[in-house]
Amino acid sequence: MSYRNALSIIIVAVVTTALTACGAPSGNDADTGDQSLFQAEPDARFAIDMRDVRFDVSEIEAPAGALIAITFTNRGDIEHDFSITEFAGTFAYRTASAAHGRSTSRAVHMALRPGDTGEIRLRVPDTGGVEFFCDVAGHRRAGMSGTIAFR
Repeated sequence: MSYRNALSIIIVAVVTTALTACGAPSGNDADTGDQSLFQAEPDARFAIDMRDVRFDVSEIEAPAGALIAITFTNRGDIEHDFSITEFAGTFAYRTASAAHGRSTSRAVHMALRPGDTGEIRLRVPDTGGVEFFCDVAGHRRAGMSGTIAFR
């Protein structure tokens, strides 16, 4: 075995070990956040379709402290996402396809390809509200946003 082949094998082993240790997604399930939220039954469920540059539901209300589940389906022809800039509660999401994404500074960010479905779980301890939006270039400015109010 040549030095070059041995070095290649070592590099592949190190990268594979690092990805496994960091919790890289495997198979077709991508997830992030506090996954224990998926062990509890949500207090409320909502469904939102994404298409063109809009969410078909732009306002959600839930009691403060409630665990809410929102299922998103991207019915558009391009990628859309669900993003929240600042979020004081806990969240988790799961998508039907393997993880894909880009660097983001958003507190919550779930990207969906055309035809994909994902579910996000949110729990906010206090009253108030958060704005959600699609972070794809130009979509938020075009009105692809909404609010979640916790009362």
